[in-house]
Amino acid sequence: MATVKEVLSNQEVAEEFFSKETPEEAQAFLQERGVEISLDEIKEIGAALEKMQDGELSEDDLENVAGGGVIRDAYDDIVSIGKEIFTRRNMDKVKRWFRRW
Repeated sequence: MATVKEVLSNQEVAEEFFSKETPEEAQAFLQERGVEISLDEIKEIGAALEKMQDGELSEDDLENVAGGGVIRDAYDDIVSIGKEIFTRRNMDKVKRWFRRW
């Protein structure tokens, strides 16, 4: 089973992931590449990103991302990769991407 970080480590693949229009498309994209993630988990990551201020979540918010574990790791990976691709100034693009859903 692959991780979000492994799948999105290639910039072209990551950009394709961030071009998905719906949570269902994002989930299918990841599942086609071996990442087991539920639709609810994708939506939870999106909700956490919306709460993010200045590229970081508070410690309380981080604790609430599915109580940690795999979803927390996926969230951290998506934020990290989003920052690399879009730069800190454009991180709002990643947040808007989730907000569309």
